[in-house]
Formats: sequence, C-alpha cells, structure tokens
Amino acid sequence: MLNSMFDWVFNINNQLLISAIVMALMMLQKHTAQWLGSRLIYNLWWVLPLGLVAMMLPNEIKPIASETISYFRITTQPHHFAPQWQFSIAGAYWCISTVLLLWVLYQHYQFIQALNIKAPTQQLQGQPVYTSTQVATPMVVGLWQPKIVLPDDYAQQFDPDTLTLLMEHELTHIRRFDNLANLALLLFCISCWFNPVLWLGYQNFRKTQELACDAAVLQQKTTHQQLTYAKALVRCAENSRAGTLIYAYYGDKQTMVQRLKQLQSITTPSLGVKVLALVLASSSLSAMALAKSTEQLAHKKTSEVRPVMRIEPIYPAEAANAGQTGYVTLQFTIDGRGHTNNIEIVDAQPKGVFEKSAVNALRQWQYTSASDTTKRYTVQLDYAMGNEAPSDKQKVKHERIKVAH
Repeated sequence: MLNSMFDWVFNINNQLLISAIVMALMMLQKHTAQWLGSRLIYNLWWVLPLGLVAMMLPNEIKPIASETISYFRITTQPHHFAPQWQFSIAGAYWCISTVLLLWVLYQHYQFIQALNIKAPTQQLQGQPVYTSTQVATPMVVGLWQPKIVLPDDYAQQFDPDTLTLLMEHELTHIRRFDNLANLALLLFCISCWFNPVLWLGYQNFRKTQELACDAAVLQQKTTHQQLTYAKALVRCAENSRAGTLIYAYYGDKQTMVQRLKQLQSITTPSLGVKVLALVLASSSLSAMALAKSTEQLAHKKTSEVRPVMRIEPIYPAEAANAGQTGYVTLQFTIDGRGHTNNIEIVDAQPKGVFEKSAVNALRQWQYTSASDTTKRYTVQLDYAMGNEAPSDKQKVKHERIKVAH
C-alpha cells in the first residue's frame, strides 16, 4: 500500500494535474472574486478532493489477467543498484513526510497547551463560550467537538453588536467544518511536500475561507453593521496568529486588505453564474476521471510492459537432493517503478516445495514502468533436473520459464 501511494504521489502527470487545479482556483480568487463571489469560489475547492477521488478510481472492478509477457533471459547475478536507489528515494520521502507531520502535530499540541482554556461560564447565541488569557481574538478550537474561545476580557474589548457579528463569524466556521477542511488540505500538502504549488494553494485556500466567511456573515446586513464588522476585523488582525495552524485566523495585512475591499460590495452570484460554475466544475471532474484511463490507453498502444531484469530462482537443496521437479504458477502486478507487487500463488506442484523459492525470486524482478498498476500478470516457473522436460501441465496462455538445476 505504501509503495502504491509513493508511486501515485510521484507520478508527474498526477502532480501536474493537481497543480493545474490549484492554480486555476487561485486565479479565480484573484481575478473573478467580484463576479463569482468568494463563497462560490470557496465551494469550488471541492473540485480538488472530488478530482483526486476520480483520479484514483480503478479502471475495472476485477482486473483481468494478461495472457502473455514477452520472454527475457533470467540473469544469474542480481543487480542491486537500481532497487537500492529507488528504495533510498522512497525512504527519504517517507522520512521527510513523517518529520513534517510530527512537526505540525507538535506545533498544534504546544499551541493548545499554551491556551490554558477555561471552562465556559455563560452562553452566547446558544453556544457555550470558553475563554483564555492567551488569545487576543475569537477563534474556533477543535475538530470533532469544536469550541469557541474568546479573550478573557472579551466583554471589555467588544461591544454587544460587535461581539454578535464575531460570534456569527466563528459559528459559520463550525457549520462549514472549516477546521476539518484545513486539516485535510494540510495533510495532503505534507504528502506532496515537494510540490510548491500546493503550499501556495493552502495559503490561498485559507484566505478564500475567511473571505467566504465574511460574505456569509454580512449577507443582508446594514451598512452600519458592515462598518462595525470592518473595525472588528482590523482590531483582530493586529493580534492574529498565522502559520500552519489548522484553526481559522484573521490573516496577514494583504489578506486584511482583500477582506476590507470585499466589504465594500458583497457579491451574490446570479443563478446563471452558479449554473455556469457548476458546469465548469462538472466538466473538470469528468476530464480528470477520464485522464487516467486515456493516459493508460495511450501508453498501452505505444509501450507494453517489458522485463528489464530477472533473478534466477534458487533450486531448493532438499528438492534437488530428492530429485523432485515441479512448477509454480504466480500472478502479480507491476507498479509505476517496474517493481512486482501483490504476488499470489495460483498453482504449485508439488505443494510446499518450490513456492518460497519462486516468490523470493519474483520479488526481485524488474520491469519497465506500468501505467496500469492494477493489471495482473501471470508467469509459470518450471523446476526441472538437468535437461529433463518441464512438468506436464495443461496448455497455458501465460509465460512458462524453465528453472534447471
């Protein structure tokens, strides 16, 4: 499973497609926010997770075994350079990913511990309100059971009207499960830590999230309420925490400028614009769903999987001493690096004699990169003594290789 994930993450076509989606969403936010509205653009970010699901869908529920693999001479001496190099890349990837994940977890643990949240003493708008002396702005903390945390002196900082608007802002985050969305995207960025476009997209997503929240809060609000809200944003932004925290923050100066500009004209997209955006999103998802199968079909027409290196199986000493012969039939898949995976024994005669030798050898075989990593291949290894004919078996369509002692 880890190998499959590694192959998928380092597939250049997958990364290019993901980067294209993220860049398109960033451009929409930058150039069409006044027309589409931040709420609609924020919802369009659903194209990314849905597109990833579409890209990962298998081409078929049950793979059909291939009929043949072209023959290639089995080498007698294993060549370890290529596998060791590839394993070293995978090891470095997982090490960096693990370090980044542990760093984020530690950062959040330290943040939560430092808050020293106090139990709620009252409710605002039907929600228990927690307080902390370590925060200067309202915020939502938690994933599964989020809670609103206010500064310990919130009653002195904010008048009732301002507090009502700020509470509505935080409640909007809770209703939309924004903290879970932030966590999911951050974990995806960690898994693709080498892709700078994703990290830029994460920052843009957070900005769009706040802009969409502002638009939801100020929908149908009076000019006086909008002015009150703008003043509260400026005050909160002065003390806002940024960084990679999953919890919503009020943003840096550039983000605040965007938010204040948006307050001048809250856009509600028309039905036609919504339909157009839905059509474009559906078209993008359809294109992503077809991209994988189209790529694999083109690759299949131009380049079949070919063997590069085969390690000769070791004839079991016990079987050789006893003069035993037989065969082992195996099925396996080939990943994007040409390694054999998901090895299964289909048939073996006699039982319990040659299976271990066959599997150990097959694990070291190397092929050209496979575009369809779910396709199953079949091979039969015939174990024979000297020039003895291979074990009798009904005709098979798959490859048959003699292993002589």
